[in-house]
Amino acid sequence: MYYILIVQVWQWIRHGTKLEDGNGKRVTYHMVQDLMKEFCEQQSSSMSSDDDRTRLEKASNIFQIIVIAREFPKFITTYLSSESAFLESVKFHT
Repeated sequence: MYYILIVQVWQWIRHGTKLEDGNGKRVTYHMVQDLMKEFCEQQSSSMSSDDDRTRLEKASNIFQIIVIAREFPKFITTYLSSESAFLESVKFHT
C-alpha cells in the first residue's frame, strides 16, 4: 500500500498535477517537502522515543529521495533494506 502512495506522489510531481482545491496550484517537490516537514514535526512532537523519531526521519528521507528521482526505482526494497548505507552514501539532509 505504501508503495502505491510513493508511486502516486512521484507521478504527481513529474506531471505537475493540479490540486483539486480550486486554486490551481501544482504538486511540486518543494510542496511535498514542506508537507513532509510539517507532518514529521507534528508526529515527532507526540512521540516519546528517540528511536521512533529517528525511524520517522529515515522514512521521510527515503520517501523524499524516491519522489525526486528522475526515474522511479525498479526495486524500492533496495532503499528500505539498506536505508542507513544508502542515506549515508547520498548524504541527504532535510
